Amino acid sequence: MGIAWGDYNNDGTLDLFITNWLDENNVLYRNNGDGTFTDVSAKSGVFESGLGKTCWGTVLFDVDNDTDLDIFFAAGHIDPASWENHGQSDVLLRNNGDGTFTDISKEVGLHQFNPKGVGRGVATGDYDTDGDLDLIIVNSGEKPRLLRNDGGNKNNWLHIRTVGVQSNRDGVGAHIKIITGDLHQIREVTAGSSYLSQNSLEVEFGLGNYKKVDKIIIQWPSGTVQTLTNVPANQTIVVTEQTK
Repeated sequence: MGIAWGDYNNDGTLDLFITNWLDENNVLYRNNGDGTFTDVSAKSGVFESGLGKTCWGTVLFDVDNDTDLDIFFAAGHIDPASWENHGQSDVLLRNNGDGTFTDISKEVGLHQFNPKGVGRGVATGDYDTDGDLDLIIVNSGEKPRLLRNDGGNKNNWLHIRTVGVQSNRDGVGAHIKIITGDLHQIREVTAGSSYLSQNSLEVEFGLGNYKKVDKIIIQWPSGTVQTLTNVPANQTIVVTEQTK
């Protein structure tokens, strides 16, 4: 139903999260780095997150800027006659940093914001430019809901906007790696995400307590590799592709 790529365990490879149909568990595939994946749904704690729900759009994003990716997905029945009596609220899973996730949906108020649960599309981006990522949820038969993130910017962050020259203008397909101390994080600039949605084209990194990024390495679709060093945290930078 929905799909998201992201390096949830910061091992340098992109993992895969898939939402599924009613009474089918959501699946987290850990990338083994050798062309194979391992189903870690039960071990990670995401197995039961979608049981009893029809799950749709999803994103892997760092909701609290603590350096690891959390999971959000929308849920909703396909039968309008069931919406009133069979609500399916959306779900936020916090990454515990040890390969497991905890459902904090009630803690952050999702049951209050979307009690009926007819969620379909999901997209994320920093719409109010305060450093943390917000969510927009497109609901079937209802108005969309914009959920502002309050408090995610208590930790440090860095946002990167890519501008291609030899590559496409938005830098779609660019692979970005940042190094902060002994922590390595990766992201990719993507067009189209999950279920009929589009996340912000800015690439967002949570930095936790780090006040600067030691190194940013961008591999552009053209093959150009570009490096920036000693970049201060808590800003959005625009990086234009170097040309030879």
